[in-house]
Amino acid sequence: DTDMGRLGKGMSGIADLDGDGLDDVLAAAPGEGATRAGRVHIRSGTDGALIDLVDPDDLGDFPNAQEFGRFFLFDAGDLNLDGVHDLYICDMFDDEHGFTSGRLYVVSGADRSLLFEREGDIDNGWFSVGRPIGDQNNDGRPDLLVSTLGSSDGGFRTGRVQIYSGADGSLVREITSQRLSPPPFSLGYGECFGWDAINAGDVNGDGVDDIFATAPYWNSQGPELGHGYLILGKPRCPADVTSIGTSDGVPDGAVDLSDIALYLSLWTTGGARADVTGDGACDPAGAGDGVTLSDFACYLSQWSIGCPPAT
Repeated sequence: DTDMGRLGKGMSGIADLDGDGLDDVLAAAPGEGATRAGRVHIRSGTDGALIDLVDPDDLGDFPNAQEFGRFFLFDAGDLNLDGVHDLYICDMFDDEHGFTSGRLYVVSGADRSLLFEREGDIDNGWFSVGRPIGDQNNDGRPDLLVSTLGSSDGGFRTGRVQIYSGADGSLVREITSQRLSPPPFSLGYGECFGWDAINAGDVNGDGVDDIFATAPYWNSQGPELGHGYLILGKPRCPADVTSIGTSDGVPDGAVDLSDIALYLSLWTTGGARADVTGDGACDPAGAGDGVTLSDFACYLSQWSIGCPPAT
């Protein structure tokens, strides 16, 4: 109902948010709002009725918001474990750190409060090209796959892809391209790795979702021929359940006595993360068969093995 509101510039389905048992719809209108910085409509999947509006002005002080929700808008899963799926909203055009430096927002599906946000730091970086990806750090929550296709960390406009924790937005993994197109097709810039990056599913059967990322400006055989990369997700280390100096259940890549202490606490309270066996087999991915003595024995065997070397 707003001239130049451009409703529909970003669209996604999302799990039920209005309690009617049916999935709902997210629709971006990047030209709406009091400051024309955009807002996201949450609409009933049943009849299209408006459930709520998400506006960056209601999330905090974001004066550089430009195109809230345009293009990359999706159901991020239940990131805060409150039983309601949450929203990922991008604004590639946010210009706090230069033109299209970008920003991402993760918003509670329950009350539309801001869970966390992250900002790009590169002029013309186009940060916040995003997709959902499964749990990459073994904390029981889905994570976020985010590109900065204009990153020059590995060379001018080579691009990068990052994985952020769905729990708190901390950086889990970073993959940076260093590929500049070779002569005779070099155009003076890189391949723009991460122009798009998607969850490829578990292509090698190791229990971790993998990544497919594109690089449309790779010029090895001809101008802007393009390239794609299949990148394996890092294998989880089932015995690693604590972060350095804390006991918050976030993996830190190391296995020590603090991991046993936290696992014992989870096991004695019957916590879901203590369930690491299925049908009597030692299966670190868990199988929902309840917490028993076999789980504790399985965990100890995994702890004795330790973590694979970081790659």
